[in-house]
Amino acid sequence: MNTEHKDIEKYFLEIEEKLQNSTVPSYEVLENLLSIEHSSVLSKIHKNTEKFTYFLSISNYLIGYYYFLHSHYGKCLEYCTLAQNSLPISDSYYTRCSVFIGRSYSKIGELEKALFWLDSAISYYTSHGDEIERAIVLSYIGEIHLELGDYVTSLTIQMECLHIVEKNKKFQQYYSITSKIGLLYFTMGDDDSAEKNFNEVLEYTKKIQVPSLRGETLLQLANLHLKHGKTEETRSELLEALELYRNENNKIGQAQALESLGSYYLVVREFEVSFESYSKSIDVFWDLGDRKGIARVLNQLSRLYLQTDYFEYSIEQAILHCKESLQLSEVIQALKLESESNDILAQCYERNGDFQLAYQHVLKHQSIEKIVMNDEISRKTKNIQLRHEIENKQRLMEMHQKEAEIYRLKNIELESAYSEISRQQEVLQKQATEIEIANSELHEINIQLNEANKMTDKLLLNVLPAKIAKRLLKNENPIADYFENTTVLFADLAGFTKLSSSSSPNHIVEILNTIFYEFDLLTEKYGLEKIKTIGDNYMCVGGVPDADPNHAKSIALFALDILVIIKKYAEIFQEPLSLRIGFNSGDVVAGVIGKNKFVYDLWGDTVNTASRMESYGEIHKIQVSEASYELLKNDFHFEERIPIEMKGKGFMKTYFLLGKK
Repeated sequence: MNTEHKDIEKYFLEIEEKLQNSTVPSYEVLENLLSIEHSSVLSKIHKNTEKFTYFLSISNYLIGYYYFLHSHYGKCLEYCTLAQNSLPISDSYYTRCSVFIGRSYSKIGELEKALFWLDSAISYYTSHGDEIERAIVLSYIGEIHLELGDYVTSLTIQMECLHIVEKNKKFQQYYSITSKIGLLYFTMGDDDSAEKNFNEVLEYTKKIQVPSLRGETLLQLANLHLKHGKTEETRSELLEALELYRNENNKIGQAQALESLGSYYLVVREFEVSFESYSKSIDVFWDLGDRKGIARVLNQLSRLYLQTDYFEYSIEQAILHCKESLQLSEVIQALKLESESNDILAQCYERNGDFQLAYQHVLKHQSIEKIVMNDEISRKTKNIQLRHEIENKQRLMEMHQKEAEIYRLKNIELESAYSEISRQQEVLQKQATEIEIANSELHEINIQLNEANKMTDKLLLNVLPAKIAKRLLKNENPIADYFENTTVLFADLAGFTKLSSSSSPNHIVEILNTIFYEFDLLTEKYGLEKIKTIGDNYMCVGGVPDADPNHAKSIALFALDILVIIKKYAEIFQEPLSLRIGFNSGDVVAGVIGKNKFVYDLWGDTVNTASRMESYGEIHKIQVSEASYELLKNDFHFEERIPIEMKGKGFMKTYFLLGKK
């Protein structure tokens, strides 16, 4: 830069230093400092010149920097991008813009874009030999790898950065990275190391005032203490962090502190304060455009609404928040949040009694967990292999260097060199043993995955007939079969609606579960297929999905047995329990409907007629159609009824099944 413009560069650097030290209290002050029209310094440059455009670009960068410090990441992106458009790629301010563009993308959860821009900054600082700036930017990249779950890479990067700033006596950067390493240990489950790092940073911030660093570390330490049930320490740490962030006007810090306070009050069961904290947190996340933060807090609000002793307990509200979180998680591809949302939704629908929807979300939760687990296994394997590959190459290189040194010194130190080679080989053998252990661990994880797959298949077999479930697992679609010879039965607990209105929900569920469990055992005994229960109505079929020449006889025996069962439980429960049973024989279509929530069902006139047999029957009796009677008349006693008119069928000849001959 020409000598006449050095005072202008100094002017901008002074403004940047004021921003960095938080001495610029508001945007209005910054705007005044950067005013092209009124600044005595900038007025030396004529408009419409290359120099004027250059310093205008720097002004835009500083405005973007200001917005980043105040958590307005969208505005930061806007101004830094505007500045870059007029700056040469080789200029240091172009790279500074890249850093804050990358950091802004990181804050709003767009991690791939963040890595792209930060990597470009690393290339610049590496080529210019700026070790400190390179370490600072590299530390931001380490944070992103932590977000991505790549702990080995993150720790390797942060340790490298820590060594650089310590060597150059940059103490503020040293303790900032120490805090990040503490968070990394906490995430990896090494709580003792994490707490040691956090306390080391807090001691430093007692002597040297760095509010943002102290607030960030207090927040992390509070989350650790909350995990271990230290509620007194948690509360004081979170309140101090929130106060620091408010004084600094640090929006993202405020949102995170409020989120953690919401979790704290949820743990200590102060639900109203928890709701207030979560609500304030989500408002700030909305303003910042932080979709990951929004999705995270929405899940926490769902958990709050599921607390039964919360005065605003609402499964519907929990479902609403959880669905919003799930939608955001899917958009930003946050698999862990997506898995958590499905898990909470499954709990909500289970409480509502909608077990099919609950099961659907359990399957989605398990499916995503498999992906996360597979990614984790793949990442661990890759990290282990990469680490050992690098170590082995380094050791082999050292061995070759030592061999060359031995040759150069004409075998003067031959004995000691061979001793060192032997030691290195022992280390390599140790590494090989570690790899074997890691492979053994991976084998165990694969066994667990296989068990999880078996559990999923077992759940599917509980919902569908085994034969149909196997076809579905082979991706056969659609599944629809025609069966010519079947018998369909409906059994209804007569008067059960009236009983339900005068009894507790638990009592009603206990009666239904006990009776229908006995019915299920009988379907297995007679080789029948249970189709579904609808409230207090039970439906099953003989001859589906496997053909059975005795389908009508099996259904008849089942019907006689369940009459006995219902009388038994009427005495046990001391309730006026009675059954109305009807069945019909003929052809049906059977198949699977649904894309994500599968149901095996029957269709056809045979099914409709069977339903009429039950609904137009009498309590404690089994009404059968003429078609079924013709199949059973030689083996069972019947009582012929006067033909009765049935809706949609006209007058039909029917019989009451009395018993076996």
